[in-house]
Amino acid sequence: MKTKVNQFLTEVAERIHRLKVGVMTGQHYGIKVGARVFKHVNRTTMNRWNAFLLYFGYASSEVKDQKPTAVFKMVIEFALEYRTNRDKIVQVLLYGHHNVSAQLVL
Repeated sequence: MKTKVNQFLTEVAERIHRLKVGVMTGQHYGIKVGARVFKHVNRTTMNRWNAFLLYFGYASSEVKDQKPTAVFKMVIEFALEYRTNRDKIVQVLLYGHHNVSAQLVL
């Protein structure tokens, strides 16, 4: 999943960079840059965002209401919980501290 997020963000960054270069030169692959290109980039980005949310398990009716900050806050909180519990489990397995397992956050 981390690779999908990185790939998505890299592709968006590349498109934004190409768009900025096209705007500065007044061309984008031989055509004038205008509202059409911005609409295309926006539509493509939103389609990928929606697919990303569907991959996470959001219902299609919930996708339009989700803001990136809220979604990524949830991902960050999950990653922190995962890492904390993983470290505690590794500690139990390596050192045999059985009383640590009672402190696992579930």
